[in-house]
Amino acid sequence: PKVEACETAVRWQPKGRLGGDYYDVFLLEGGRLGFCVADASGKGLPAALLMSNLQAGLRSLADTSAGPAETVTRLNRLFCANRLTNKFFTLFYGVLDLGRFELTYSNAGHPPPVVRGQDGAVSTLKGTGGLVGCFPDWTYKQEAVRLGAGDRVWLYTDGLSEARDAAGSEFGPARLEKLMDEVHAAPLAEAQERVWRAVLDFCGGSFDDDATLLTFHLV
Repeated sequence: PKVEACETAVRWQPKGRLGGDYYDVFLLEGGRLGFCVADASGKGLPAALLMSNLQAGLRSLADTSAGPAETVTRLNRLFCANRLTNKFFTLFYGVLDLGRFELTYSNAGHPPPVVRGQDGAVSTLKGTGGLVGCFPDWTYKQEAVRLGAGDRVWLYTDGLSEARDAAGSEFGPARLEKLMDEVHAAPLAEAQERVWRAVLDFCGGSFDDDATLLTFHLV
């Protein structure tokens, strides 16, 4: 969805014909924007089917008044109860209040998204719970951060941070954070393309895993 207060850009590339990365952005009641990035264990058809089920489950729960932590807790119980394989996934689910620029979120074992403020400060949205689909009794915490005009939020899957060069060295989250800071002055689409291209160049032009990069710029 296109909203005046928030510009969005995304890059997504599966390793094969089917992938286990999933992203979603959707409007909620009360001037809020819901969004998520998830990464299933494994690749191919089993991972893609798991993500298809996640989309259906998250969309149905997101329409309720439950916050991110309660939504993720319910998803975890749902997947643990109906799991047909030993698959699990990481998940970052956030809700952005477009009027107050307040982001509430729950991070279930996912690589911490990067927040680069207009003032130059860089921070990460760290984990608030474990992987989804492992233990039904797990609960998830919820955090909130206040954002401002000009801030950017970068979400990604480990296909980027764990991309390797010919010598086997990982690109790494620290290098990603530094790069996201360096491109902050560029328009959003250009900034995202520069980050994506830098990782691709590092790993020889081809990812070894599904890769997703979802970015928000607050206006």
